[in-house]
Amino acid sequence: MLQSRKTESGAGLMQFLTENVSQFEAGVEGEILKLAEVVLSESNQKSEPV
Repeated sequence: MLQSRKTESGAGLMQFLTENVSQFEAGVEGEILKLAEVVLSESNQKSEPV
């Protein structure tokens, strides 16, 4: 059975990427992780109260 785990910080996403990104070439792997960090940091900035 497939289960999903969501967190506001994107911890589930980062864990998934960390465990699976090694299947790509080093350059692609780095870009995937950088993109995920940008997306998550922008998402966290939008959810912070002003």
